[in-house]
This record gives sequence, structure tokens and C-alpha cells, in this order.
Amino acid sequence: MSKVAQLDPNCFLQPVVSYENYFYELYISMSIPYFIDNSEISNSLAKIMATVELLEQEKIYTKITMVLPVSGANDDGRETLVTIPLFGHKETKCIERMSSQLNERTLRKFYFAIVEDRYKTELNENYGRIKTLPRTIAAYNIDEEELCSEILNQTILKGKR
Repeated sequence: MSKVAQLDPNCFLQPVVSYENYFYELYISMSIPYFIDNSEISNSLAKIMATVELLEQEKIYTKITMVLPVSGANDDGRETLVTIPLFGHKETKCIERMSSQLNERTLRKFYFAIVEDRYKTELNENYGRIKTLPRTIAAYNIDEEELCSEILNQTILKGKR
């Protein structure tokens, strides 16, 4: 017992195989202008889900986080950034399961509910300006082949494949 208390390495089991717990973090920005139609968002989200499902089949596990950048919501000029984790990397992701949370209606409701709750009566009438964030993907106008290639190239460069 004294060797265990002293953290003697001979008292602990050592695994014979080393395991890597690698995952890719995907940040989806919900900075969507009002004039973008829900059908365009829906098409882009379908492409994202298909890409994620493909990556999971290739053993590239994906953590998905929604990012809500808010600028111009009131007159004080402050910017707010909200992140909402949607799926962890260890959760099994299939299109049926992801589409329950990752859809245009739910995400827009999240966005507007958070902004309107935060700013209440101070809310500008014309809030919702587009805010581009580096290293995030916008929830509209997605090129799924480019997205998938970029993720695969990053994992190959990091030696994880």
C-alpha cells in the first residue's frame, strides 16, 4: 500500500496499446442575414450533416458547436459572442439525430431568442448584421466538398490518419 500511496509506477497497470482520442471541432456560425431564405440554410445544414456523417465513418470524430456572434444589437456598440455545444465528439452522429437540433428553424430560434432576451427593450430594429468569424463556417452557402477536403487535409497533416 505504501508503494501505491507513493505513486510507484510498478504498482499501476500499463496499457499494451496506446489510444488516441482525436476529434475535429466544427464551429457553425449563425451570423445569418435576414434575407437568407430558410431553404438555403436547410440545404447548407444538410451538406454539413452529410460531411460529418462521412467523417465519422472515416473515424474522424466531430464536436459541433454553434457560434452566435452578435453585433449592432443595441446602440452601445458592444459585441457579444455566444457558443452553444450541440454534439460532443463521442456522441454517435447520424443525419436523423443531428437534424433534430441542426436545422434552420431551431438555430434561428436560438439566435433570435438569445439576442432578444439579452437586449430586451434596448434592441435595435435592424439588428442581425453579418459578422464573419475566422475558422468558423457560416450556416449558409456551403461547399461540402471543400469543407470535407479541408478537414481531411488537416487531419492528415496532423498525422492522425
